[in-house]
Amino acid sequence: MFIYPYTTTPCEGYAPAVANIVRAIKEALVHGTLHQAQLLKGTPKSNVLTVCGDSRDIPPFAHPIEVEWNSVKYVVADMRGFTRINQNKEVIVSARNEYDTAYLRAMLTSHWAESSPQDLASLGSLPLAVYMRWLTEAIVRRIGLDPQEQMTIMVITGYFYLSLFREDPALSDKDLQNFAKQISNNSFIPVNKAMEIADQLAPMYSVKDYVANLKKVVNSSRLEKFSEGFLYSILLGSWFGANAREMIAVAVEHPPTFIAMVYAALRDRSYNNTHLGKLVVQLDKRDLGKTFTYNLSSLNDL
Repeated sequence: MFIYPYTTTPCEGYAPAVANIVRAIKEALVHGTLHQAQLLKGTPKSNVLTVCGDSRDIPPFAHPIEVEWNSVKYVVADMRGFTRINQNKEVIVSARNEYDTAYLRAMLTSHWAESSPQDLASLGSLPLAVYMRWLTEAIVRRIGLDPQEQMTIMVITGYFYLSLFREDPALSDKDLQNFAKQISNNSFIPVNKAMEIADQLAPMYSVKDYVANLKKVVNSSRLEKFSEGFLYSILLGSWFGANAREMIAVAVEHPPTFIAMVYAALRDRSYNNTHLGKLVVQLDKRDLGKTFTYNLSSLNDL
């Protein structure tokens, strides 16, 4: 389970830079130059803070960062690309859609770290349905696989997504059955077929495990050169905005990031022209989007 974005596979090499950013954020906490979120409605979480234009000594960063200070664990988001400081030293939001999505990422990351990850797993079926279609269609479209192979990839993708909510990726027979039902309900793949595929899977903790299982279980020569980097490359263009490419890569392993993107696509039409946004609109049937939005709003007082 990846608690924070900077612990995910695409951010593995950032540890020295993150350490410098954390030191600078602690200095800003001492001087009181971080900010509570500027929300149109709802109450911002007290431990989720934002970096704006009056914190020039903090290096720029793309993802929410955990900073522990005076026994409090803060999650800090860099909002300098979406805000400005006016003459009265007030924060003015200049790009509301990206600001709100960045804040939601930080808030969900905070909840993910301090509460049960199952809260996010229980928001509804829409994120699972979108995730399975998102990865599966990108792989099949780029590589060219037959319907049987596509079904296998979708099942593996569903198991991978659901495994991301677990500290221990090893699944019991009960877990396998439960996941198979969820995958079947969101793909029309029979439960018994999902179980047949699941029986061949090794535990999946990271995108590296996901790629290894795809290559082993699908067993197609077309996947011989498939890799994590190739997966990220075929998902490019799924989203737009600041740091969209890296955000997409992080979202593959970090459910709070992915869930924030699904919510943004439901609430903001500007994302409807992205590939991920189009999938969200397509799959928002039988009140899936309404249920997901209600549950998420209740969870975070949005």
